[in-house]
Amino acid sequence: MALEDVPLADGDARVRPLADAIRLFDYEYRQFRMRVAASQGLSIPEFDAFTIVTFSSAPITPKRLAEDLRMTTGAVTAMVDRLVGNGLFVRRPHPTDRRSVHVELTPAGQEIVENIYRGFVRAFSPFAGLSDDHLDRLVADVVAVTEAVRVGDQQLDPAR
Repeated sequence: MALEDVPLADGDARVRPLADAIRLFDYEYRQFRMRVAASQGLSIPEFDAFTIVTFSSAPITPKRLAEDLRMTTGAVTAMVDRLVGNGLFVRRPHPTDRRSVHVELTPAGQEIVENIYRGFVRAFSPFAGLSDDHLDRLVADVVAVTEAVRVGDQQLDPAR
């Protein structure tokens, strides 16, 4: 059965075109991530680790990184070992738990993040011609969609 044939409640059917457009964006963004990760010599989990470490509001432990990546702590330890060995991440002692460490970007890791970000922003350059009001509305809509997905994720997994 094709997804467009999946029966939906009336309210859900009304937003099917939005859900389909976001699903298409998600697919294309995944393809984009794979190309960008490869261009920087990263695997997708490594790319995701860079994203998590970059956007984390507090220093992140390998355990928390494993939870966010939905990977085992052993797999994350091996990945962090590679990234540390490549000079992209550094482990710093945890200030209150001597059994733990924080994972941080090195200057070389930060340079990769900046390269990735520049490429990401460049992908949206076709929107530079929009009026300020139109661009502000678009940004607000994307933020609202992001929040809806975040809330939906929490409904699927209340622990997150």
